[in-house]
Amino acid sequence: MARRPHDTPTAPNPAIRNLRIEVLSDAWFVLRRATFEQQADDGSWIAAQREAYDRGNGAAALLHDPARNTILLVRQYRLPVHLNDHPDGMLLEVPAGLLDDDENAEQALRRELEEEVGHRVGPLRRLFRLYMSPGSVTEHLTFFAGNYDRDTRTSAGGGDRAEGEHLDVVELTLEDAARGIETGQICDAKSVLLIQWMRLQATAGDRPLQVLIAGPVRGGTNDEPDKIAANVHAMEVVALDVLQRGHLPIVGEWISFPLMARAGSTRIGDDVYDQLQHPIGERIVECSDVCLRIGGASAGSDRMVALARRLGRLVLTAADQLPVRPAVRPAGAG
Repeated sequence: MARRPHDTPTAPNPAIRNLRIEVLSDAWFVLRRATFEQQADDGSWIAAQREAYDRGNGAAALLHDPARNTILLVRQYRLPVHLNDHPDGMLLEVPAGLLDDDENAEQALRRELEEEVGHRVGPLRRLFRLYMSPGSVTEHLTFFAGNYDRDTRTSAGGGDRAEGEHLDVVELTLEDAARGIETGQICDAKSVLLIQWMRLQATAGDRPLQVLIAGPVRGGTNDEPDKIAANVHAMEVVALDVLQRGHLPIVGEWISFPLMARAGSTRIGDDVYDQLQHPIGERIVECSDVCLRIGGASAGSDRMVALARRLGRLVLTAADQLPVRPAVRPAGAG
């Protein structure tokens, strides 16, 4: 029985009132419908309705053999992706599983690793906990990394046949896995996150990374200066977090705005701006180790992300996905 989230929120939200929840289905997992009122910016209350699918919480891990630079994945059939344009529904994924009652994430994961890939491993490093589809699914995943080798193998793996699991264990080099992401062979979100994290550790070594912060600038602003400044400020907030994690943040507008003004641009969106904005952004991508995509819709940011991927740069979505290096300390600090 998978561990279930709470039937109702555990903490109040003053902008939400009259929350009512009904169960629509309680078969394999639970589907709930909530009706509530949400307070708008002008103080009025707006009626809303949402549905949430509850499948419990889970854990996932990337196992790495540092001597051979290989990782372990499993290939299995996934009906939902087969119904949504995936050719055969067979996905390459990191080993993962749901938490049983009274089981913590690491306990659940160790059980799954033995069942799925046949390894009883040593220490596991807890990385982060993420909500994978927060618009409709309650589940969060706790991510781990660990090492394996020939001595940790206890069985052939393949999953728990009593639970209907039929898995193939697949060993790939880290480089082949990275290429699999670029070609679409690996398209499972949790697996891409962990493989990118592992690549990031290899890329970083002992040096700081140059991290381009890519987010909306003009999007949704109607080119109003105050709104554009707010978008740049949002990127600068993330940039400070990147700096405090020991890396070099770059907000493209720190470079592009002065250069475009020097070239004769007088306003956002004029001819000089349009001629220089994207070439400057592309040059910064080429010189950066990481493209950190934040914020909402932005065609320009999406172009930078696409270029970063073509160049083999890492693409991340949160500063806490970066490794932590010694913090920057003010001059003269003891």
